[in-house]
Amino acid sequence: MKFSYGVSKRSLTAVLLVLVVSGIGARVYWRLHHQALMPTPVTLEHAKYISFDGNYVFSIPEKSVVDGTSLPGNTIIYPDSLSTINGLNIEQLYIAGAVVVQPITDLKDNNKKTFAEYTNGTLASSLRQVMKSATDVRQAKQGSIEANRIFAITNDGKRLRVVYAVDFTQPIAIGASQEHDLMKVVGSTVEDFQTSSIKPDIDEAVAATKQVISLIRAQDVAAITKMSTPEFRSSQTNEQLQTELKILHDQFQRSAAIAGGTYNGTTFLAQFILAPEMKEVPAARGIISLQKTGQTWSVEAIQSS
Repeated sequence: MKFSYGVSKRSLTAVLLVLVVSGIGARVYWRLHHQALMPTPVTLEHAKYISFDGNYVFSIPEKSVVDGTSLPGNTIIYPDSLSTINGLNIEQLYIAGAVVVQPITDLKDNNKKTFAEYTNGTLASSLRQVMKSATDVRQAKQGSIEANRIFAITNDGKRLRVVYAVDFTQPIAIGASQEHDLMKVVGSTVEDFQTSSIKPDIDEAVAATKQVISLIRAQDVAAITKMSTPEFRSSQTNEQLQTELKILHDQFQRSAAIAGGTYNGTTFLAQFILAPEMKEVPAARGIISLQKTGQTWSVEAIQSS
């Protein structure tokens, strides 16, 4: 069987080693509703994180931060005791106890045979090269879904890295230094978003988020006020909101991508990226927080860096 799924250096090292996080340390930003800019520790009870880049969802571990925008295409989950991840490469994040999740973009067909060949062959081989170690590949199951655990190990069997690959509609890889508590929670609860029970509700929340972005671009104070919560409306006058929207206007003319979001049934925090105008300029990031009352999603907060 011939296939062209080889792991590119760029796609593999995003999970394993090389990328450096930048920009998270920036603290110059405005905010509405006086809430701290993302990433912040998630305190929503039984919260889930949804990645739209990778089409997966998982339960958010206690005392952790989930960041889906600092490394586009990747979700970083790290202990909330870590004050910043600005400037850290993936290896340093792993040492600090972080977990990194990304789609395996070389795999698209949800084919069991191809997935097995890829994880046992290409992925394990690349992990050996990156870690300069041997590997131990073990079959696993994520519910009824095929999965593999690939360990980078020393000659005496000490584990240096674990990559958990799952054959969802869009296959994913979860990387960590060890199978610690964060890794166990993410790995044991991760689901295929396309078949998740929360997808219909999230689809509605995403539609509402896109509507908010359109209203910001249109500078439509009346419409934003109409679809906002009472707390949001009482936090500023129409004149103050108009001033804030003018500040946002230029940023929101850029292409906006909703990378992911947290959800607990009544609250949706959408993490979005605004593409840079030039390659030299960093992308802007932010959150739109929505609160659900009945069947309606209302704006609770808007934040941008």
